[in-house]
Amino acid sequence: DPGAATITPADMADFLANEFADLFDDPAWGATWSVAASDNIVSRIGPSERTETGTNANEQSLRTLVEALAMIGGLGIGALSEETRLVVVEQGRQMLGQGVTDIAALQGQLGFAQNAIELADERMSIARDLLAQTIGEAENVDAAEAKVRVDLLTTQLEMSYALTGQLARLSILNYA
Repeated sequence: DPGAATITPADMADFLANEFADLFDDPAWGATWSVAASDNIVSRIGPSERTETGTNANEQSLRTLVEALAMIGGLGIGALSEETRLVVVEQGRQMLGQGVTDIAALQGQLGFAQNAIELADERMSIARDLLAQTIGEAENVDAAEAKVRVDLLTTQLEMSYALTGQLARLSILNYA
């Protein structure tokens, strides 16, 4: 647009802070830029432990990056005056810096979730191994040894019944 060279730095700063910024806030963000769901995936990693294991395109950090890239790449800064171009480039630089910082924080959150998943996986692996060992011990009973133990217990039970019978027949009158 031939009129782009006449845009003042103050007008550009006002445009970037208001009309342009509104394009990256709701509801314009969902209508123009993204149809992604805003709900993140929440995974259960333990009996009472859950963690977010994903992110989405509606995160503010991604919006900030898209806004900065659209500002620098889509506003036709080549047609602007030098002072106005500097306003756009400086605002874009600041937003890119903020977006990169926010993305790093988002990566940290996802890294924390990844670490929690790895720890939960280790706990489940240990529990699985212990359960497999317990089942193996229960299933791998020697039949001959089990029969010997059952026979021994049966003999002890029969002796106990015999002694109980003898005790029941005892009377003080037998010894008087």
